[in-house]
This record gives sequence, C-alpha cells and structure tokens, in this order.
Amino acid sequence: MEDAAYLVLCLAALFAMIGAVLAGLARMVKRDTTEYDRRFLWHVYERKEEREE
Repeated sequence: MEDAAYLVLCLAALFAMIGAVLAGLARMVKRDTTEYDRRFLWHVYERKEEREE
C-alpha cells in the first residue's frame, strides 16, 4: 500500500511538472507570435492601406 501511495505521488508530481512546462511553452509561443505579428506584419498592412488611399 505504501508503494502505491508513493507511485501516485510521483505521477502527480510528474504531471505537474509537464503541465508547468507546457503552460510556459504555450505562453512563450503566444507572446512570440504576437510580437512577430506586431513587428513584421502589422506595419506592412498599414503601409498597404496607405498606398490604397
């Protein structure tokens, strides 16, 4: 019984670590994508609109 409790505890810790890494990765990708869009795409779109006017 003691081994089963230890296994559950280890699995819970493992999944918590995996979840923390995935949350950080998702945050990093979202921020990086937004920064990329702002830096390289939005100003191109604004220039295109200016040319059309």
